[in-house]
Parts: sequence; structure tokens; C-alpha cells
Amino acid sequence: MDEVGKGNSVSFWKDSWSNAGVLANAFPRLYMLSIGKESSIQEMGSWKGETWSWNFEWRRSLFSWEVESLQDLKQWINMTEFLKDKEDTWIWKAKRKGLYTTKSGYSKLVHQQPSSQ
Repeated sequence: MDEVGKGNSVSFWKDSWSNAGVLANAFPRLYMLSIGKESSIQEMGSWKGETWSWNFEWRRSLFSWEVESLQDLKQWINMTEFLKDKEDTWIWKAKRKGLYTTKSGYSKLVHQQPSSQ
């Protein structure tokens, strides 16, 4: 994911939409405590005028070290620009222009295969 529009088709925790990667993996403790494990980005916040505002809900109050982790999470996700009036766009990162081709898919698979001996 390279461009997040409304965020209605992107899983907040389970899709790789931020530079931190899949947030459930990058912040497993916060993921465990989240009430919105299955939520889309759109369900995790709202627009206040032209500014996006996060609305996290937790199963309990966060401990101080978890609050620090939440601040780290916010730093990562606030690097992403949200486009209020645009649909989400998936980008194929193996190709510069973001378009998928069979050749680029095959090349990506070949380079990920462990060498056989």
C-alpha cells in the first residue's frame, strides 16, 4: 500500500500500509490490547475538518511503557498522508511505476526462492 485514501478497504493492523510494515507485527502488545483488531483505517479515526484524528480503544488503560509504544506507533502512522476524497490505491512495489506485470511477479518470486544445493 502506498496511498491511503479513505482507508475503508485497508486493515489498520493487518495490512502493510505504513513504513512500519504490518502494525500487528511491529506493535504486538498494542495489537493484543486493541479493541479494533479487525478495524479498517477508517474505523480507527475520523476527519476533524481537514485533519485526520486517531481514536484508539483499548481493553484496559495502558501502562506507561505501553503509552511510549503508542507514541512510537503514532510517529510511524502519522508519516502517511491520508487523502480524504480518494479511494485507497494498492501499489506493486516491485515495479517503479507501481503497476503489476507477470514479469515483475515472476522475478520477485525467483529472487525470494532459497537456492537449492
